[in-house]
Amino acid sequence: IFTQQLPFRGDAFQFAVPGLGDAAKGKTIYQPTMVELRNVAQISAGTDHSLFLGADGNLYASGSNASLKLGVPDITEASVPTYVKSSQNGSFVDISAGDSHSLALDRNLHVNAWGNTAD
Repeated sequence: IFTQQLPFRGDAFQFAVPGLGDAAKGKTIYQPTMVELRNVAQISAGTDHSLFLGADGNLYASGSNASLKLGVPDITEASVPTYVKSSQNGSFVDISAGDSHSLALDRNLHVNAWGNTAD
């Protein structure tokens, strides 16, 4: 189980239990852990990855990068939120994380998709 929480002031927290993410490495997280992002407007949780949309339109992803679902090339996972660049160089306005894919709508109404988009 992997989930996040976004309190009113915009600081992001994430939780994990055995079997996914850090828990798979023997680092079970039972206490909420603040991720190093401020002014987070939206969070979306996939099976083993997360998307964080900043109030400024910047997108960050963390977790497993299987099928390149984080939108960040050349890494297998991101233990901290990592910046994701829009294919159209626009800021993002909406996000959704799935089982093995991620979707983000940019301000130009282009849908950005990463990972196995067949699911």
